[in-house]
Amino acid sequence: MNPAGILREYEGTQFGDKRLDRRLLKLAELVARDSEQSFPRLMSEAELEAAYRFFGNEKVIPDELLKAHRDATLERAKGHDCVVAHDTTTFSFRAGGSRRGLGTGTKGSQVLHGHVSLVADGSHNALGVVGFRTFATTRATEEQERWYEQALSVAEAMGTKRVVHVMDREADVYSLYCRLKEAGVRFVVRAQHDRRITTENGDSKLRKALSSHSIVSRKVWLGHRSNLGKSTKNRRIHPEREEREALLDFSASTVTLKRPLPSETSFPEVTTLNVVRAWEQEPPEGEEGVEWILFTTEPVSTPESILKVVDFYCNRWVVEEFFRALKSGCSIEERQLESAHSLTNAIALLLPIAWSLLNLRTAFREYPDEPASRILTPQEMTILRACSKKPLPKNPTIRETILAIARLGGHLPRNGPPGWITLGRGYEELRTLQRGFLLAQAEGREM
Repeated sequence: MNPAGILREYEGTQFGDKRLDRRLLKLAELVARDSEQSFPRLMSEAELEAAYRFFGNEKVIPDELLKAHRDATLERAKGHDCVVAHDTTTFSFRAGGSRRGLGTGTKGSQVLHGHVSLVADGSHNALGVVGFRTFATTRATEEQERWYEQALSVAEAMGTKRVVHVMDREADVYSLYCRLKEAGVRFVVRAQHDRRITTENGDSKLRKALSSHSIVSRKVWLGHRSNLGKSTKNRRIHPEREEREALLDFSASTVTLKRPLPSETSFPEVTTLNVVRAWEQEPPEGEEGVEWILFTTEPVSTPESILKVVDFYCNRWVVEEFFRALKSGCSIEERQLESAHSLTNAIALLLPIAWSLLNLRTAFREYPDEPASRILTPQEMTILRACSKKPLPKNPTIRETILAIARLGGHLPRNGPPGWITLGRGYEELRTLQRGFLLAQAEGREM
């Protein structure tokens, strides 16, 4: 995906007020210049006042803010068998604030939870966001309803047959499985509970019935996981981990889940799902071995089909990287807005910018040796070559090109791969140089 033209992800938005439509494009352009900077640093006093009025306006809602980006994402998804990774993250704001409509976090902080549905293609490339909502509290019944409603909405927009929905442990809910199956929605969900199942020999527990005999093995890349600011429960469930490659063994079977008690009797007493077990027999010293149990509607009868389910689930790290782009590259938790409504609108504005930063980082890591034409237009390449702090080869790779972009943002080679902040700064510097180039061209034509 070409990172230029981020404003196209906002064009065509209609709030029913032309002034608000124009203000959105102006804000998107200002924020994209240096996405990790605070609003007061980016804007004049008049611009800042207009921005606060915009985010707080009742006519401005996240669904409309994201409409152009969502439509563009659906267009990019055409022709692909896609995965939609659904996940919830918590935005934490400093203690002592008086923001209206937020929940309470650790040590007096204020929190807002964001549920995002991110589309990825078969190569784990993010195509964009197709679902987003925020909420202040995490009541279990409400959260279960959100998972279902958002998955169903996305499935209806993209088609149930060509999209697989991937969810983590929070979605391990019996009623959700029943409802998604009834709607024809394909899914891969990681198990959290050791559920009751029915076997030929009577009732049993899921873990006891799963095979420890490996059908196939493969190396899998595990994403980085930080526990900074997380609760004791979350630190226990998701221990901290550096990103690494792991050799996993896989087995698969079909199980019949029993309806948990107590539960609504409106759902079937049993439901049948395929299940894939993944485990790491020899983790590195000091590391906890990985184990996944994945419920799925997908076939698991062959080694190839089992690995395909695993590939679907690995899109979980795409959405986790997306949240890092949003929090580090766009500094959403530093935004000084005074209500849940305003903050939700600000997050919606930043989602397409975080997506563009994620694509740069993904290309740098996954396709470093491919030609730069995959991420830059010839015009952008000419401008980058002219302004690069280090000469570029005649036919630069993606890695060489992104390092050149990061150097524009102040990246130093001795500091390792470029981080979200320096990459964001360099990306905007390139866009600023391109705007100057186009203005100079226009003036030359007028003379």
